[in-house]
Amino acid sequence: KRLNDKFPFSGVFRMKLDGKDDMKLFAHIPATPDGPWSKQGGSNYGTTGPVHGLAVDLKGNVYITDREKNRVVVFDEAGKEIGEIAVKNPDVVAIHPKTGEIYVIRRFCNGWGTHNMAIDKFKNFEKGAAAVASFAKFHNRNDPKLVVTVSGDKTVLWLAGAPLADNPAGGLVALEDKGAEFQPMPLKYGPRAEAQADFARIATDPLREEVYVSNGHNLIYRYNGDTGEGGLIKKDGKPFNAPDLSVGYDGLLYVRSGESYSGPLERLTRDLAPVPFPATGSNKLYDIY
Repeated sequence: KRLNDKFPFSGVFRMKLDGKDDMKLFAHIPATPDGPWSKQGGSNYGTTGPVHGLAVDLKGNVYITDREKNRVVVFDEAGKEIGEIAVKNPDVVAIHPKTGEIYVIRRFCNGWGTHNMAIDKFKNFEKGAAAVASFAKFHNRNDPKLVVTVSGDKTVLWLAGAPLADNPAGGLVALEDKGAEFQPMPLKYGPRAEAQADFARIATDPLREEVYVSNGHNLIYRYNGDTGEGGLIKKDGKPFNAPDLSVGYDGLLYVRSGESYSGPLERLTRDLAPVPFPATGSNKLYDIY
């Protein structure tokens, strides 16, 4: 709940970088350890408090995400509260370095390690301020970080740890602020499309020089064990969802498939065609978690 009286729960602290100053309490966000921020939907696994994001504008105003009261609260340089933006489950906040526009990532827990997220843009923190642009096409496996860059009239939001929904294996994401909308930008560098970023479970085909590796979520990649060639496994042109598989001595795949962490155990050919079990007439067994 607290380290000591000097560092209260849900506090925000400040110190000068002159080597002479001590860490001092700048603002205290009233909250309780079991408050709304800690409940299903509001909580972020791995976090221990309702304050996740902080940003400072050119005037010295400090913007703090307050998940206890579902707002971004604004303090002046002296630590006086001067305004707020009502926003559900704020997680990260960033400020446009020229216009002062405010970007807020909202993040909702929908299961162990999965979060729906969206970005909202606000013109200011005046009372009743509403979002003037939003973007929510993110994959539900995310741990977002956000920075803003400006070059001439072009403003770009750069996100790490927040892949787009149509490219869950992606790394860095760039969104151009087009005023009333955000537009994903193609990058000239970084990981190639559909490249595997994380490696978890692994299996080999004893009859072929092939290895299967999961990305720790629900995608499977297949590579040639000699050349390394291969990539994401697809079915009917779409990524095949499965967090784990094994290959039998019959050359068939035994796969725990499905888009979530619960789904059927099924038997498939190397080309993902169903192979029924003689005793049941179906290629699928019971669902497992």
